[in-house]
This record gives sequence, structure tokens and C-alpha cells, in this order.
Amino acid sequence: MFSGNGKIRILMIGDNDGVSDVTCQLLQEKGFETRRVSSGTDGLQLARELRPELILMDVVLPDMTGYEVCSLVKNDPNLKDIYIILVSSLIIDSDSQATGLEIGADDYIFSPIPDRELLARVEALIRLKRAEMALKESEIKFKTIADYANAWEYWLRPDGALEYVSPACERISGYSRENFIENPELLLELVFEEDREVAQKHLEDSSDKNADQAEFRIVTKDGETLWVQHVYQHVCGPGGEYLGKRGSIRDISSQKLAEEKLIKQQENLERIVEQRTQELQNSEEMFRSLFENTLDGIMFTAPDGSIFMSNPSACRILGLSQEEISRLGRDKLVDQTDGRLGPLLEIRRSTGRVRGEVNYIHKDGHLIPAEVTSSIFYYSDGSEKAVVAFRDMTERRKMESALRETRDNLVTFFETLDDLVLVASFEKEIIFSNLAVSVKLGYDPSELESMTILELHPPTQKEEAERIFAEILEGKRKDCPLPLQKKNGDYLPTETRAWFGKWSGKDCVFAVCKDLSNEQEALQKFDRLFSLNPAPMVVSSMPERKITDVNDAFVSAFGFSREEIIGRTGKDLGLFVDEEDHHLISQMLLEEGGIKNLELQLKRKDGSIIDGLVWGEMIESQSKKSFLAVMMDVTEQKKTEGAIKESERRFRDMAELLPQAAFEIGADFKFTFMNTAGINLFGYTMEEFMGDLTPLPLVADEDRERLAQTISAQLNGGSVEGAPYRAIKKDGSEFPVLIYSAPIVKDGVIEGIRGIVVDISRIKEAEEQRDRLREQLYWSQKMEALGTLVAGMAHDFNNMLQAIIGYAELLQAEDQAGSPGYIRLQNIIDTGQSGAELVRKLLAFSQQTRVSPTRIDLNDHIEQFVSLISRTMPSITDIELDLAKEPLAVIGDQGAINQALINLAINAAEAMKDGGSLHISTRRVRLDEEYCGRHIEAKPGLYAVISVRDTGAGMSEEVLKRIFDPFFSTKERGNARGTGLGLSVVRGIIQQHGGHITCESELEKGTEFKVCLPLIDADLIENKQTSASSKSMGQTILIVEDNRFVADFAETVLSSAGYSVIVSYSSLEAIEIFRNRYHELSLVIMDLVMPEMSGKDCIKAMLEIDPKVNVLVFSGYNPEDLLAEGIRSQTAGYLSKPCNQQSLLEAVDRVMKKKVLHS
Repeated sequence: MFSGNGKIRILMIGDNDGVSDVTCQLLQEKGFETRRVSSGTDGLQLARELRPELILMDVVLPDMTGYEVCSLVKNDPNLKDIYIILVSSLIIDSDSQATGLEIGADDYIFSPIPDRELLARVEALIRLKRAEMALKESEIKFKTIADYANAWEYWLRPDGALEYVSPACERISGYSRENFIENPELLLELVFEEDREVAQKHLEDSSDKNADQAEFRIVTKDGETLWVQHVYQHVCGPGGEYLGKRGSIRDISSQKLAEEKLIKQQENLERIVEQRTQELQNSEEMFRSLFENTLDGIMFTAPDGSIFMSNPSACRILGLSQEEISRLGRDKLVDQTDGRLGPLLEIRRSTGRVRGEVNYIHKDGHLIPAEVTSSIFYYSDGSEKAVVAFRDMTERRKMESALRETRDNLVTFFETLDDLVLVASFEKEIIFSNLAVSVKLGYDPSELESMTILELHPPTQKEEAERIFAEILEGKRKDCPLPLQKKNGDYLPTETRAWFGKWSGKDCVFAVCKDLSNEQEALQKFDRLFSLNPAPMVVSSMPERKITDVNDAFVSAFGFSREEIIGRTGKDLGLFVDEEDHHLISQMLLEEGGIKNLELQLKRKDGSIIDGLVWGEMIESQSKKSFLAVMMDVTEQKKTEGAIKESERRFRDMAELLPQAAFEIGADFKFTFMNTAGINLFGYTMEEFMGDLTPLPLVADEDRERLAQTISAQLNGGSVEGAPYRAIKKDGSEFPVLIYSAPIVKDGVIEGIRGIVVDISRIKEAEEQRDRLREQLYWSQKMEALGTLVAGMAHDFNNMLQAIIGYAELLQAEDQAGSPGYIRLQNIIDTGQSGAELVRKLLAFSQQTRVSPTRIDLNDHIEQFVSLISRTMPSITDIELDLAKEPLAVIGDQGAINQALINLAINAAEAMKDGGSLHISTRRVRLDEEYCGRHIEAKPGLYAVISVRDTGAGMSEEVLKRIFDPFFSTKERGNARGTGLGLSVVRGIIQQHGGHITCESELEKGTEFKVCLPLIDADLIENKQTSASSKSMGQTILIVEDNRFVADFAETVLSSAGYSVIVSYSSLEAIEIFRNRYHELSLVIMDLVMPEMSGKDCIKAMLEIDPKVNVLVFSGYNPEDLLAEGIRSQTAGYLSKPCNQQSLLEAVDRVMKKKVLHS
């Protein structure tokens, strides 16, 4: 509708020349092409010729009104799309204006009108005109695609109504597009009932982004069932607004039919070939995929071959994008060397449409054979366009080639068969025969082509052959027992099977004839073998299982006559002891087609039982199936096997009862048996033992060669006694074992080895524990003997030292301080104290000293101890302290514990002469029964552990075993040599406190001592002091002491302090004094070692006189080992010899205060 120069054409109709000329000039200046007439008649004539885009027309015209012209234009189908603006110079009412708009005017203006407004209204209508033209052009394209596409296209509006249905709907369904527009649900109603659920779900679940497709069946108007492929997709506008759904339906019945044909032909092939080739399977998959998934490509072209629109299927087929297709054009996409292209284009130019085949060019250059449908159409401006719908035929060509190849393969296969293969038409003509037919019947292939299949049978059996062929055609039978006749007149016995098929697209009958010549000869040989076989044999018909023949061995074995057997089943004859065996054989024949090594119990005619081993299989002769069975009498063998199995069962049962691992291995070193104890011992499963596991990985590396030699020796008949090994469990842990084994001999041949594995871990542990206890007992007995000796000597030494120190102090009290005599006496006192310290060490080492128990906070005590040694032991360069966060309270003698720690620190300093670090830590632990079982001196309970670890030279195992032995020392001889009592004293102190000590050491790495002391509740013991007078004037004290020097010293000191003192040098005398004066005695000071009666017995006698007697033990012995239970609680205190005056007075004062507190 545009002019040749592309300008918009406007027709002006009006008789006012001045106004019209001005208006035309204004529009021309704006680029419009204008024409002008003065009457309505001329305007209509020019409108038909010019086809303008816009008519600008006066309402008042000389020959008719503008309304009339407008009505005529709008009612003309060729002119109705022209926009009309009515112009009036008269002021008219609104009804007249409405009339003009109602009859079709697009605008109504009044003259005069400003130029700007006039131009604005004209341009607005022109824009609207262009939009409508574009829309119509788009609709034309869509409808042209839809009208000429093979698919049935439709458009569903958002409200569910059908906007458009392509004509293909009637070709596919039989219903017109009007039927579907009137009833949008008609499509779902046409769906085959079994497929309706699939179609309904497909229509409801279609994606709003991607096209969703489904295949289902529909029932056409004439009742025909068709397969269709339905594509469904939401359509949205440029702004995302929902415009509706586009649907496309394509008839794929031919594809489905082709699939069925391919499947049917494949079934024919499967009847002959047991297994199809993989190549044919691939071809079928490609064929199926082609028919299920391919859609047509569509393109719009101009006469010059340019392409301005293409659909996604075209892009997919050609491997190009839409932009690439438009840029290349038809000439670059279609093979120009294809001789079919020119004639197709010529046909389309002359007829307007064409259908044919041509090659397209893929993006990668290969040619695509395509089936093409094309037609020409015109836009409203008269321009010529064409729509091209093409379908990729590549896969179809491949499938056709595959089918030809399949047929060729089938023919080749037939030619290789030894059986005779014939293909005949329903009219009995021979279409195909394989090489075996010519060879075995003597006919030339050209002769067979002119013969019927009935001519291959003997003339005497022609009528029978015709009857059988007719029954095969009617589907009543599939076999023919008649023989074939050779060209020379001889008969060829055959067995023929027949079925329907197609050959070159025609219905036919396939026949395979099996040559029975060799089978008949084989039957004769079988009969001879059957009758002469010494094993019982029987032939039964199938499926009745009635006996048709037996050999002489069967008659002899079961005692029946042949007449009694033939025609009856084994069940009828009562052959089966267990009637279920009859059903078992039937089931095995049905499922497996035969039986092998089936053990049965069978019954003779006289009722005796036979153990039989039966083999059997299905045989076929003369198209009849039978069951052939052979039996071996294994009655005696079963008895022997039963005895062997019973023996083996007893062995297995006994092996399972053994607490040791019992095993058997074969000549290949692999396990053939392992009992439950062995599985539990080594940690492997039964499956692992019965796999590739051998005994060698079950022992340590250093024992494997010895074990392998032992096994080899026994397998070769050698004799090997039980031997110890280091065994290895599955988790890698080692343990000691003893292995006893012997060869397994059967029929004089060594088949393997049988043995047991004894876990001796507990025996080893018990031996080690016994050695430890023996060593501890030896040490304890040695310490006890030495302690007894030391204690006796210490008592005498302490008495002498007490006299020396005591008299020296008394003399010193009479001398002036600082005088030479005073100083000499002080030297005597110091020397005596040194001797006393040495005696205390001896007693500590022999555990004869008495501790003075108080509550001790170990953490505080160790902090003070570390402060001391850090200044006095320079070889310890670094001290690490790691104390427990919770308080650790123990009962003990602070001095004794301090001495033990100092000895350990000195030991560490000696081991680190070149410097090193000392790590001291504390922690709370609970010692259990297991730990105490390994450390006999420990008792279960809660303990504080003090660890003293150095980084010194460490000790060897030999030294470590003796470190607590008295007088043992590793120091060099000479002035630096120690006494060897340091660690012995430490051990004695710790044991006196109810604890124990352990040591771990490694050369070049260091040593760690762990001291365990019993814990108490931190708040359990408090040192409470109650005031009492330090002196009790007039209080009487009885001193019982056989050493007159010691007694004299004590009497002098106490008398000087204001006490009244009675001295007795005899226990018996002391008892009499106490008996007579116990009521006036405040305290008894008792030496434990007395002549005539020991101090212990003396205290017992005094307790009988006065249970409240107050006794202070004054001795060089450890009273803990001498005081009996009950006496210890009655003694008020203990004072060690030797002591000075102050110590004696303080001890007496403490005892007196206790008496006051308890009174």
C-alpha cells in the first residue's frame, strides 16, 4: 500500500480548492504523497486505483455526503483497511459526529484546524496503520506456516478459547476447525481412553518456558485410531504478558506402523537366529529415535532466496542459529549441485506449491537429504514470499539401508545353514531357497525359481501336502512331517517348521526343513548303546512321564518284567521311596531341561531300597520329546560315605568344643577348616579363612620361614613336635602361641595338615607375674632380715647416743656459753646428732622409723621444695612445674617426704652433670585391681601421684632392676661414692606412708619416678590446739628404762622441769610400782626393749591394771611393728632416741596436754 518511492499516500476529497490546496501542500512538505479530487464519485474511483493509506474527506461534497463515501469505502473488502478522517467546516451536533464515527470514520475534525493538530492526527493514524499492517503480516506468516505445515497447529487464548486452528486438524482428526473452535475440549475428548490420563497430565503440566511434548493416540471422526505427537508451549509477549498456549499436533501413525513392521520383521529373524547382532540393535534404536523425536524445519524466503524467518527445528537440523540461516540464505543452505533443485523451483513458480526431495547443507558441510513441501504466498503489499517445510530424511535413509542390510544378512545367514530354508508365497511359489536346498535335493537354483513348494514333496503325497499347507495358512499348524523328494527321485527324511513373515514387502511362509538322515543313523547307534549299557536306563514320554522303553540292566536291577514296566510311570510302579522325588524331577525338567547327579532312594519290586545317582536330559526324535535317564547304584558307596561323614562330623563337633584354635590346611597351604575358637582368637571371618589366607601371615616375620619349613616337612611325611611362635591377629597385635600339628593321610596320601594353636599369653603373663612376685618376695625378705639387724643395732646405738648427747647437754648447761669447754661439748652434741641422723637413715631404709603424721598440702609443699632445690642444685638448669588444679591432701611426715623428694632431686642432678631440665607434676588418680595386681605393694584407692622426670643419661634395664636395692650405687669409687641407701630410703619412706614408688627409664632420654601417696579429704584433718599449762607441778612420771645412763638423763631433765620422777630398770618392778601407785602417776615413759619382759608386754599388763594409763614410748625402734593392735591406741605418744632436753620436755608436754583434753 506504500508508494513506489516508499512515501505514504493520502487522498483528499473536497470541493473547496483553496483549503484543499493548502492542506495538500502542508502534507507534501512533511513527506507525504497527496492526490486530490473534488467529488465523492471521483474519490471512490481514485481510492480503488491508488489504494491510499489515508483519506482526508469533507463531510459536504457536491454529489454525495462524506458519510456516504465513508460507508461505501468501509464496506468494500478491498478498501476497508484505509483510514478515513472526516472534515467539516460546519458546527454540527454530537449526534452527527457520532454517526460519522459509527459508519467507520477513524477521526472527525473541524475546519479550520491548526496545522500542527492536523499533522499530529494524521501521523497518529499512520502509526496505527503501520502497526496493524505489521500485525496482519505476522498473522499471515503464522497462518501460512500453520496452513501449509504438515502439523495441526492451534492457538489457545488465556481465557481457554481457541483463537486459531490450522486446516491440518481436519486432515488428521476428521473434524473441522469450526468444530474445535466451538468446543475447545474436543481435542481431549478425541484422546484414546487408555491414553487420556497421559494427555491430561501433559496438557496440565506443560512448562511455561520450554516446549513440552507427548505421544498418545486419538480416535478420528471416522473411528480410526491414530498416533499423534503433541507439542505444547506457553507464549508470552515482549513484556512478559501471558498471551496463551501454542499447540502442534503431528500424525506419527506411519512412524508407529513402521516400528511395528520393523519389530515384526525382527521377530521373524529371532525365530531363526538365537541372538541378534549388536549392529542391528543399534540400527533399530536409531530408527525408533528418528520416528519418535524428529520435527519439521520451516523457513520463510523471498524470491531472491533470502531467508527472513526460520524455526528452531530448522536450526537444529542445519546446526545453525536463526541469524546464521538468515545471513546464508537459500543458495548457501541447499546443495546447488543437486539436480532436483531446479525442477522443484520451476514447479513452485508455475503451480504455487511443490513437494519433493532435495539435499540441504549442514553447518559442518555434510549433505542432509530432506523431504520438502513449499508454497508461495503474498503480503498485502503484493510482495511475493514462500514458506518451506522440510523434514530431515537422513535417519530414514539410514534405516532403509539398515533394513536392506538386515535382509542381506538374513539371506547370507540362510545360505550358511545346513538345514533347508525355503520362502514361499501364499500362492505356493518358491521365492527364495538357500544353498542347502540345491545341494541336498539336486536342483539348480534357476529350476527352483519356477517350481512350487508342493512339487518338492513326493507325488504320492501331493494331496496331503496341499492339506498341510492350507492348515499352515489358516494358522492351525506350524509343522510338516512329510519327506522331500530329490531330483533323482530319492526321498529325504525331513522335519519341517513353518511360520508367517514378509519378503520384499509381500506376505510369505518361511519353512526350515531339518535333514533327518543322520538322526536316523544316530538312533540306530543309540539303540545298540541303550540295550547293552550295564547301567539301568529308562526312556519316558513327555510330559506324561510314561515309560516307553527300558534296557536289560533296568529290568535286572528292579526285578520287574518289561511288560510290567512299559506304559506306566515310575510313580505307578512305586519306584520312589519319597513320592516328592517324582515331583522334584518334573520341576527340574521344567526349569532346567534335565537333571544331573540327583541322589534318590528307589524301591525294587521286592521292597528293598537302592541308593541311586541319576542323570537325565530331554531328547527329541521324530518331533517327539522324551526323557532319557541313567541310574548308578551307589548303595555301598553311600554307606561308606555315611561312615566318613559321621567321622568328620564327630571331628568337627570335637573341634568346635576345643577352647584352642583347631585348623586344617591343604597341600596348597590354604585353610580348609577353622573352628570358632580360631576365628575369635585371630579376628578373621570364616570367609577370610576359607579364601586365600594361609598360616604364614598369622605369625611374626621372624617366625614365618620356620613355620613354612615345618609345614613343608609335615607335607613331605616328616615328624615335627609342637613349637612356640609369635602369632599376629588381624588388628596387628602379637601374642605367644604353641602350635601342634600332624599330617592328614587319606589312602596313604598326605592331603594336608591338621593341628591346634594354643594361646599361651596368660601362661606367659603368669610366669612374668611369678618372677616379679618372686623378686619382690626376695627383696622383701632381704629387707626384713636387714631391717631386723639394723633395728637391733639402731636401738643400742640410740641408747649410747642418747647418753652422750644427754650428758653433753647437761654439762653444757653448767658451763658458760662460748667457752672452750662449751664449744667442745657442742661438738660432741653435733657429732652425736650426725650419728643419730645416720641411724635414722638406716631405720628409714629398713622401714623401722616412725613418721610424725600431719596433714600436708602436696602442691604447697612441692612449691616450697622447688624453691629450695632451684638455689642449691646448679646442674638442674630448668625446672618445669605442672601441679594439679585441685588440692591434694595427704597424711604424712613433712620432713620424711621432703627427704624423699630431695633424694630424687639429687639422683636427677647426678644424672644431668652437664645440665638438664627437671619436670615435676602432680595429679589425682584411682588405682584399680588390675594395676595393684601388677604392683603387689599397692592397694586400690584414690592417690596423689608425684612425677619427677629428668632429661639425664637414663638407666639400662639391668640398673633399673636394682635401683631400690640397699647399698647399690652406680657412682664411681672414691670420695664421691655414695652409700647406696638414697633410693632405698626413699622407698622405705613412701611405703611407711602407705604408698609406693615406680621408675621408668631409657638410656640417653631420661628417667621418671612416680610416687603414689594415699589421698584424704582436704577438710578431714585439722590441727586443733587447745591451751593447757606447759608445766604441771607435782605431776609424777614413771620412767621404765634398762639403760641407766638414759634413765639418769631423763630423770635429771624432768626433775629440773618440776616433775616428780620414779625410775625403774626392770619391767616386772615397773608393773608392781604401777599397780601400787597408778592413781598418782600422770605418765609412764616406756622403753620397748627391756630385760625380763618387753616394753610391749609391760604396757599390756599396765592396761589391765588401768585402761586409762598414759604411756609415752621412748625407743630407738619403730613402734609400728612392735605395738599390738589395741595397745597402739592406748599410747599417748612416741619419742625417738636420741633426743635432746628440749625434745624430751616438748614430748612430755604434748602428752600431758592430750591427757588434759581427754579428761
